Amino acid sequence: MKNVMSFLVVKFVFGFMLMSGSLCLFTNPAKAALSSDYTIVCGQTVGGQPIQCNMSTHRCYKCKEERGWFLHKTVYDVFICLSRDAPVPEDCERSSGGGTVGNQDTKIFGLTKSSAHIEGTNCVTENLMAMYSSTCYSCEITEILVSAFVRAAAKAYQVSREAGNAILVVGLILWIGFFVLKNISSFTTVEPMKMIQDLLIQLFKVFLAFVIVNSGIPTILHYTMEPLMMAGTDFGTAILTANVGVNTALTAENRQEIQNENSQAAGGSL
Repeated sequence: MKNVMSFLVVKFVFGFMLMSGSLCLFTNPAKAALSSDYTIVCGQTVGGQPIQCNMSTHRCYKCKEERGWFLHKTVYDVFICLSRDAPVPEDCERSSGGGTVGNQDTKIFGLTKSSAHIEGTNCVTENLMAMYSSTCYSCEITEILVSAFVRAAAKAYQVSREAGNAILVVGLILWIGFFVLKNISSFTTVEPMKMIQDLLIQLFKVFLAFVIVNSGIPTILHYTMEPLMMAGTDFGTAILTANVGVNTALTAENRQEIQNENSQAAGGSL
């Protein structure tokens, strides 16, 4: 009974702390490699030349312009490149993809004439390539996930450590109670030395679990995983060093033998 009880207490505490403490290894949130330093085509000049809009200093807007009067009106979608500090114009929205020429619709008495619709150049391949190649979207997702786990672990680690210590104390008290009842209610003769020995062994187990809980995962890895990794690295380095070396004398001798054989073969053919 005592072995089962002690094993369950130690296993529960260690597993609980391992789950929460492992998240605390990431002390710094991941930094996404995000960048707005790219240029897209946003509109065109009167002469038909595309306007290059630097997204680090400007923004591309897609605006609606109406020309004509109520009976016959033409609605244009135009792309405008404005500075980041400039206010957003009326009837405009940000266009991250940009474009050259927007759509054109004709309205008669307020109704859109579908047959007069003119499709603009809203999709520019170079814009999409510049936009997607300048941003690390996987880094952004990793930043959000890791930051959330780090914040949760930072709040849960202290609480879980205190809970682990409380579980250790309660488990030790329960084990001592069962241990005493077992020895007192037994029909065999009580051996004080044997009881003290079992008690000291159990106290050592609890002390070891207490050290593991309060020292944290980095300390455990420092004394367990790091020595094994360093030994493996040193062993691999020794193997590479022993096999990578080149015997220059033997290489020169082999080269000379090959030249002699080629010379003999050339002389025999003559």
